[in-house]
Amino acid sequence: MKETKQPGKMTLFLAVSITVFICLMIMADRYSPLIAVAWALSLILLLAGFIKDLKQHRKPISYQHLAAVLLIMLLPVAVRVLLYQPDRIHGDDLLTATFSQNYHPLTTNFFSGIPEGTQWVAKFPTPYFLLQKIFLRIAGASVLTVKLSVIPYIAVVSVMTYLIGSFLLGSVAGAVAVFIYAFMAISIYHETLGLHFISSTAVYMIFFYTILRALRDAKTFWYVASGITCGMACMGSHWSNHYPCPLCRIRNNTRQLFRRAD
Repeated sequence: MKETKQPGKMTLFLAVSITVFICLMIMADRYSPLIAVAWALSLILLLAGFIKDLKQHRKPISYQHLAAVLLIMLLPVAVRVLLYQPDRIHGDDLLTATFSQNYHPLTTNFFSGIPEGTQWVAKFPTPYFLLQKIFLRIAGASVLTVKLSVIPYIAVVSVMTYLIGSFLLGSVAGAVAVFIYAFMAISIYHETLGLHFISSTAVYMIFFYTILRALRDAKTFWYVASGITCGMACMGSHWSNHYPCPLCRIRNNTRQLFRRAD
C-alpha cells in the first residue's frame, strides 16, 4: 500500500520544491523564461501525482451520445461566428491584440503585468496575451482573427456549461443550459468582439466543475485540480481576485447539498 502512494508523494515534493525555487527567483528579481517553463512543469507534476485517482469507476462512453453532445456544445461558437461584423470594433480588442503582438516571451517577465508601464488603464496577467500571440502568428493579424482568437475560450465555456448542468441536474439540463448560453445577449455582445474577459470565465468554469467533482467524489486529483484552476482563473483578469471569498461559500453550500443527497 505504501508503494502505491510513493509516486504521488514524490511528484508533490518536486512540484512544491520547484514552486519554492520560482518564488525565491522572483523575489530576487532574477527572471528567466525557464522559470515560466518550470512553473508549468510544477502544475503538471501536481496533477500527474494524483492522476491514478481517475482510473477507478470509469463509465463506458457511447460515441453516438458523445457526437450529439459535441454538436450541442458547438452551438454557441457557431452563433457567435455567424454574428461577426468585421466593422464592429470595440477598441480594447485591438489594443489587447497589439499588446499580444508586442509581447516577447524570451525577454518579458511571464509573471509581470501586460502592458508594461502605464500604457493602459490596468495591467493583466500574461497567459492570454501569450496564447493570442501564438494564434495571431499562425492565423495572421486582422480584425477577423482577433475575434477568432477567443473562440477556444467560448468552446471551453460551452463544454463546462454542459458538464456542470449535467452533473447537477442531468444531461437534458446540461443541453438546455448550453442553448441558453448560446443566445444570451450579454455573452453574444462581448464574445463577438476580441475581448479577453472570456478567458478568465472559461478557467473559472473549469474550476467550478472540478470543485463539484471534488466534493462529490472526494478524490485528491479533483481537489488539486480545483486549486490550480482557481489560481489560473485569477490570472485571467485583474478583478478575478474577488473569486475566493464567494467560492468558499459555494463550496460549503455544495457540500451540504451532497450530504442531503446521500
